[in-house]
Amino acid sequence: MRCPSCKKKQFLTKESRFNTLLFSPILMIVIFIMNVWNFSWVIIIPVSFCLFLIFMLIIPYFYRFTDKEAPFV
Repeated sequence: MRCPSCKKKQFLTKESRFNTLLFSPILMIVIFIMNVWNFSWVIIIPVSFCLFLIFMLIIPYFYRFTDKEAPFV
């Protein structure tokens, strides 16, 4: 991604990548729990879709950028 003002390439910080990585398991856990409790797929699919949309709307607020690329580990 490029900075709109200075046009330099920007990278996600290590903390930002870690924080956004935590959102994926939440959706999987919810789907798993709903399967264990025998919810119908008619309920699981819309709930999963709504959670996915909520995550996609929230994730950009967790992004922090830097001009230096840092390794994830």
